[in-house]
Amino acid sequence: MKLFIDTAEVAQVREAWSWGIIDGVTTNPSHVAKSGRKPSEVYREICDIVNGPVSLETVALDAEGIVKEGVALAKIHQNVVIKVPVIKEGLKAVKILSRRPRSSRSSAPSRRTRARARGASRPAPSRRAG
Repeated sequence: MKLFIDTAEVAQVREAWSWGIIDGVTTNPSHVAKSGRKPSEVYREICDIVNGPVSLETVALDAEGIVKEGVALAKIHQNVVIKVPVIKEGLKAVKILSRRPRSSRSSAPSRRTRARARGASRPAPSRRAG
């Protein structure tokens, strides 16, 4: 089992990472918006703290935009894992991204099988309310 903290608050990431029990970070655009900071700054700072997977989510709704965002996000750090929406255009993007050297993930447990069929290496777990 792997334990990920789901936040874009850098102080929370730093504290949780210091405990030595989390494996990585997952975040989303709404978390970043709440921080009031530029996404690129938040993502880089988190990647500087965490020596593990850092999942970053695309926001575009068309395959071309998702791929463009995914490629840009992947350039932030070697530990970045791209999350894409599991929609028709997202699945097209996963197929394109999976042909690249870096792996891609999709989030939505009810659609994991389709995402894997399109080339996603490891579908990410869905977010749960709580």
